[in-house]
Amino acid sequence: MKPATPIIKFALPAGSLNNPGRGNTSQLLSDAGYNIDGYEPGKESMRPMFVNDKEIEAFVDRPQNMPVSLSEGVYDLAILGSDWAREWELAGIKIGQMTDLDYGRATIVLAVKSESPVGNIEQLVESSRSTLVRLSTEYLLIAANSVTGTDAWRAAYGTTAKPLFDTRIMQRRAIIERMAAGLVISESFGKTEVGAINGSGIDAIVENTQTGRSLTEAILKPVGTIFNSTACLYASLSALGEPAKLEKIGQVATLLMGVVKGRNSEYVSFNVPEERLQCIVNYLILNQYTAKMPTVSVFGGNAVVSTVLPKGEYPKAILGLLGIGADDIVNIRTGQIVARRQYARAGK
Repeated sequence: MKPATPIIKFALPAGSLNNPGRGNTSQLLSDAGYNIDGYEPGKESMRPMFVNDKEIEAFVDRPQNMPVSLSEGVYDLAILGSDWAREWELAGIKIGQMTDLDYGRATIVLAVKSESPVGNIEQLVESSRSTLVRLSTEYLLIAANSVTGTDAWRAAYGTTAKPLFDTRIMQRRAIIERMAAGLVISESFGKTEVGAINGSGIDAIVENTQTGRSLTEAILKPVGTIFNSTACLYASLSALGEPAKLEKIGQVATLLMGVVKGRNSEYVSFNVPEERLQCIVNYLILNQYTAKMPTVSVFGGNAVVSTVLPKGEYPKAILGLLGIGADDIVNIRTGQIVARRQYARAGK
């Protein structure tokens, strides 16, 4: 048998999206059944190997680079934050979002110095009419889009004007130094908060945060949410047009979506008298706890029902099932057993 040849190139993220504290990508792939060599958090190689799926060729890259590489067909599939997908979308880069992977959550916020009277983005823009305001960020286009979308910007500068970008070009620096008022967006390459405390003249930042700790350390206060980001699976549009790649991308997406659903679900099994079975099934479907018929085994006038319940509705669903005849409900993951007789006693 010939060894399998790679069908897709899959870009995996380095950095915070492969950090155990943020629901790391390595664990997601492992839970999906993939055995990967060279992708341990903090020890990623540039070319990790999918040991049990040779049809995937993997690379480790910065999420900032992935949208362009996907759009150019360098990669067929990638996991990255929706923040960078949005940043490049504003630049005209088009890629396909396959699914939200429900981890790596971050909030992109506007933050100003704690003593600043500015309380929101409208006030920041308004202040630029009388003084020079310098805003630092890695997200140049997300920041610019937020600024120009305000009523204050349209009132001060019209609907077609754009902020001046400071991208470390010396000619542009000379122009900025002569400005008495206006809003300048300065490009940051990480550690954006430092620019607000190192004397470089930064008045505000647009930055992603998970806990807010770095903002506190820099004596900054958030005054507005710009964008909520999460890790997502994206595909190259050209790859989606090739049948073999489309099939493989679908296989990967199916396995990863299964992990996401499993993390947000509880699998339970319980007993119910046969005459109450239809009532139980109706309850599960009408409340959208399940989209299809649960697994049922009937014998001797009793039934055993197995089904998946959403974690967010779990307590309500369990109590509802007890109330209409379910008994000895077993949570397969935790081993929890909830009996109808306990429910009846507690209600007295």
